Amino acid sequence: MSILVVRLDQTLGDSAMNSPLLRELRVAYPDAELSLVVHPRILEMVKFCPYIDKIYTYDWGTSLPRSLIKRHWLSLKFCHQNFRLKKIDLAIVPRFDEDHHAGFIALFSGATRRLAYTEKASARKEVLNAGFDNFYTDILPAQGIKHEVERNLDIVRYLGFQPHEENMEFWCSKDDDAYAEKIYAEHGVDFKEITLVGLGLSGGYSILKRWPIEYYIELADSILKKNGKENIKFLLVGGKEDIDLGLKFQEKFPSNTINMIAKTSILQMGALLKNVNYFIGNDSGAMHVAVANGVKVAGIFGSSCHHRFGAWGNKAQSISLELDCGPCKTGHVIDRCGKCIYESPRCMDDLVPNLISNKIDFGFGVNGSIQSVTPQNP
Repeated sequence: MSILVVRLDQTLGDSAMNSPLLRELRVAYPDAELSLVVHPRILEMVKFCPYIDKIYTYDWGTSLPRSLIKRHWLSLKFCHQNFRLKKIDLAIVPRFDEDHHAGFIALFSGATRRLAYTEKASARKEVLNAGFDNFYTDILPAQGIKHEVERNLDIVRYLGFQPHEENMEFWCSKDDDAYAEKIYAEHGVDFKEITLVGLGLSGGYSILKRWPIEYYIELADSILKKNGKENIKFLLVGGKEDIDLGLKFQEKFPSNTINMIAKTSILQMGALLKNVNYFIGNDSGAMHVAVANGVKVAGIFGSSCHHRFGAWGNKAQSISLELDCGPCKTGHVIDRCGKCIYESPRCMDDLVPNLISNKIDFGFGVNGSIQSVTPQNP
């Protein structure tokens, strides 16, 4: 049997949340040839995945500016080059939201059976992917609001199997692990003596998802005062857009900061995060990579839906004010806020540091635990 999974997201978080699906497909079909199509930006996230036999990359460029005919041609050319001599039994498009290219690849792959979530999953998808249901032989219903991991695993259930595990996974090489060991040795980290706290200052592509850097500094200061300055080090990870944030933080705590922002590859970042005792961060790729590494995580959420994208697993929790203006209180018409109705996002500004420190609890054991807190100054 040959199975093709087409997942063209460009974000680390979406890729990490797709990892349980890949594992459970391999468990369900141990002898199948399992192939994966991803965007080139995500290749690093999956190139060491033990469940995949073959990985293809498809660079779709920009989405909507491309005409429908152009999209037809690019995906048809891709499939002709890669699948014309292959017999694919099942093509799966796991993405719940709109996708302007994966459906064409599933169709033109020639797969006998093609499975995806309905174009009626959201009002936006119903417009942007109108008619896409015709590409597939199997249409999955929306079934309300679910976490993305749960929704991915629903595909396995639809195929007649029960998932054996629900945890996310992260895969890197021995070289990446060696890099992490080298960095920690250079910074004098003795894991028998030091508690290592990872911090994700980034909000990904959206500034609305960014907890103020001043709050991170205040939180870090309270952690040092409570636990002793000599016992704590902070690992900072992120991209080049987060460099200024990292420098602000490092200026306050120079001897306690390992600033690796914009200094690592994706896999090196993940290898570093394997070793942290705790991770505290915004809704971003780094947060999901930390979860996939099985570390204890507190995810800070404001303008994005923590029911769908929250920190997942029995060592993770998501903390949110759940304001009435957020996606979780507006019927999930959207999964995130594109703009804020206030001059500055209250969902982050009102989530003051002591509310975070009071809610951080790494002893719980419920998947995707969500902590809703009340702002001090509503």
